[in-house]
Amino acid sequence: MLVKENDTNYFATDALSNSRLSQILKCPLLYKVNLPITSKSMELGSLFHAMVLEPETLNERFQEKLDLRTREGKAQAKRANEGEVTLVTSSDWETARAMSASLTRNTIWERMVSAGFDAEISVYSTYRGLDVKGRLDVLCELDGATYIADLKTTKDASPESIQKSIATFGYHRQAAWYKLLMHLEGIDVKDFIFFFVETHAPYIITPVILDIVAEETGMDELEHAVQLYIDCMTSNNWPGYTDSIAYIGLPGYYYKKTTR
Repeated sequence: MLVKENDTNYFATDALSNSRLSQILKCPLLYKVNLPITSKSMELGSLFHAMVLEPETLNERFQEKLDLRTREGKAQAKRANEGEVTLVTSSDWETARAMSASLTRNTIWERMVSAGFDAEISVYSTYRGLDVKGRLDVLCELDGATYIADLKTTKDASPESIQKSIATFGYHRQAAWYKLLMHLEGIDVKDFIFFFVETHAPYIITPVILDIVAEETGMDELEHAVQLYIDCMTSNNWPGYTDSIAYIGLPGYYYKKTTR
């Protein structure tokens, strides 16, 4: 099932997602506790997403932070504390605007905009008897084929740095998971395109499609995560990083440094 809904409804729906499965792969106990994760980079990324994908909701969800010493600033802070709005600095606002402007000049993105696309689409399905979900940034029909696109903010959009980011943040699992969800709903996706956007001038854009080996690796890892989830649910045992003593030395780069 494909649904156009807001973030609040999506995150309130209890189902397995790629981000939750990534928690399980790192440590099942992290999944069980499910602590919220926030950071300055995530706030900028959310602002950028709203500017590009849902500009009609931008001013409802984000506001430039006012001076707390003023009556307006205090009222704004109260709304933010109650979760009604996210406050961002004027610097972040201008950065997100510059990133958005840079993206509009990318020829591949221009083709998607010209073809028309649906933004922030939730996908719900069932896999191995489990409720599963995902949230697509962009779903686009182009030249008779279906594409998914995802926006990523980054300090370095060089291919070498992106390769490291894919491995670090599990983007290969994300691509595999979203393609699987769409397949379960009877829609075959030709390609999953990441748009990596730098957060500093000149706000370079690097579109990326993962190779088949990366996606297959991602799916293998997801299968392992799903089975681990099933095992933990069945046993009601959610282990930490290790149940025994971890014997740990210094990282390899340290020894290289000391032998120079």
